[in-house]
Amino acid sequence: MAANIGVPVLLVVSGQNDVEDVVASVEVSMAEIADNHARTVAVVANKCLPETRQAVGEALTAIEGITSTTLPEVPLLAAPVVREVLDAVEGTSSPVTRRCSTARPSPSSCAPWTSPMSWSA
Repeated sequence: MAANIGVPVLLVVSGQNDVEDVVASVEVSMAEIADNHARTVAVVANKCLPETRQAVGEALTAIEGITSTTLPEVPLLAAPVVREVLDAVEGTSSPVTRRCSTARPSPSSCAPWTSPMSWSA
């Protein structure tokens, strides 16, 4: 798609693996991007483990022609979404509906939203 619209690629790869695996992922991805007539301009190794983050950063810096950086894994950002919580408690969900008294509703002509989730454990 990037080649079709003429934009460069910001490649984001997982930083949770060994340094060699991260570099291999970048190299394979960049080759695939180039084969499809697009250009990688930067690489981000995401969710790097504390013990390998510096080594991953140094290894990516050695790749010519790109800018690179690493991001640490942030537990808060890995928090579960509502659907995962719902599944974990074996809850059920129902579609969000709004009861409106007119064909062309306005906020004042509609009843409050019904709860989109109902949990039963």
